[in-house]
Amino acid sequence: MHSNSLQAHYEERENLSKRCNIILKFFQFFSEQEFTDRQVQKQLGFAERNQVQPRITELVGSGYLVETGKVRCDVTGKQVRTVKAS
Repeated sequence: MHSNSLQAHYEERENLSKRCNIILKFFQFFSEQEFTDRQVQKQLGFAERNQVQPRITELVGSGYLVETGKVRCDVTGKQVRTVKAS
């Protein structure tokens, strides 16, 4: 990879919020596993799903995470996305 590409990647990552970096590190640690927003919320100890859902969407939009499918949520019974590190 070209050095300019690496520099741009690290600069962009530095611009992520503290919460985005926490979530990104979680997904990188469990790089082969898929999680729902609610699973991430519970694993990281956040009080509400809304504390992680917008950040996960932001990380998907930035290419750090990818949506991998849908599963039925144990809490709501609705179809929800699963996400993993890209």
